[in-house]
Amino acid sequence: MYVYSSHDALWRPLVFEKFGGDFRFRNSWKQSYLDLSREAALRKCPTTKSVTTVTTTTSVKGATTSVESNVETLHPITNFTTITPIAVKGVYSDELFQPWFCAAMGVDESWLTVENIPRVNNLPLEDFVEKFEAPNLPVIITDVVGAWPGYKKWSEEHLCKEYGNVKFRAGPIDITMSNYYRIKDTDENPIYLFDKFFGTNAPGLVDDYIVPPYFSGSQDLFSLFGDESRPDYKWIIIGPAGSGSTFHIDPNGTSAWNAVVKGRKKWIMYPPSVPPPGIFPSEDGSEVAAPVSLNEWFSKFYAESKKEGVKPFECIVNEGEMIFVPSGWWHAVVNIEDSIAITQNYVSNANLIKVIDFLKNKPNQISGCKPSLPAEELYARFTQEYDKVYPGKLEHLCEENRIRLVERAKGSFWNQVKNAAPVATENGVGNTSGGFSFGF
Repeated sequence: MYVYSSHDALWRPLVFEKFGGDFRFRNSWKQSYLDLSREAALRKCPTTKSVTTVTTTTSVKGATTSVESNVETLHPITNFTTITPIAVKGVYSDELFQPWFCAAMGVDESWLTVENIPRVNNLPLEDFVEKFEAPNLPVIITDVVGAWPGYKKWSEEHLCKEYGNVKFRAGPIDITMSNYYRIKDTDENPIYLFDKFFGTNAPGLVDDYIVPPYFSGSQDLFSLFGDESRPDYKWIIIGPAGSGSTFHIDPNGTSAWNAVVKGRKKWIMYPPSVPPPGIFPSEDGSEVAAPVSLNEWFSKFYAESKKEGVKPFECIVNEGEMIFVPSGWWHAVVNIEDSIAITQNYVSNANLIKVIDFLKNKPNQISGCKPSLPAEELYARFTQEYDKVYPGKLEHLCEENRIRLVERAKGSFWNQVKNAAPVATENGVGNTSGGFSFGF
């Protein structure tokens, strides 16, 4: 019982619950909780009073005068006992070992060898749409981030100097930038800063990057709502080497871009219809069963992903590069180095029908809504705003999509007939993979 109750994973949420982001890490989460609790108790505990008689002697023109006075001193009542760890032998537990192993293993070099996502530069907008956005394929863009003011400025020193006292969201807590950088390397399972309010709380950061034309203007259709009503769409992301995000699909049917301003990130991606090995989404996609950590997934399932089925799309996005994340794709990211990044989700005509379908048919899964525009009103409001700016276009896009689905279904049916039908040959009845045949 002593060993299990000392498990650090139990103590970290207690620190967050009791102290939020206002704490200093002390060697372990258990030690942090105990020390912080003692300090809090000292500030609140009752005191006792003692009276001491003090004699003050003064001399004036050779005459000596002594004056006695009583001085009151307040003493806090403390009954704290220092806890000495107990050395326990003969306790073996996968439950305790696995989290430590996954956190301590680091990034294996064998995870970084595959690069099968294309890199482009000087890419015209129409080529981006035709080659990547419309067919819903990932791509790395190499010539955008390097021109941003933030690319030259952003670093731990700069962020702590300019925004050290500003609070950002990191996991379940709000923590100042300075305190985040103090603790980010002290825990085996580091906290990941992932903040959506930086545009309001630290507006200077927004001035440090420029959204390229691939994802702005008419390519950013949720901007029709205005920032006050559109769902959450932009985040600053900071994390040490080894931190990252487990497999997920971006919200509300949107596509995204992710720009690495400092550091390097390993990406692994699967198309919408192919959940990664070890990832089990519910039938409606509202819930996902998955390994607790990304390192656990890599250690248990990465080798399996190479053996059968659809192979993953993989890459390393380097400092100064940006990746396009297509709508509906599963993706996971691990920081190879300490990293600072910006990401935004967006809707364009290329993924508009998917987003419309999501908003209409899955209102209970819509996330990031503002109080001024709740989830159940998002579909009607979005189609209304879109039709104001592009009258008749939505109906046209829906009809195009309907025809495309019908043609795809026809092709799928006749492929099945052609591949499965028995045909007459010189040697009797057999199967063929080519030519036309009836299989009634």
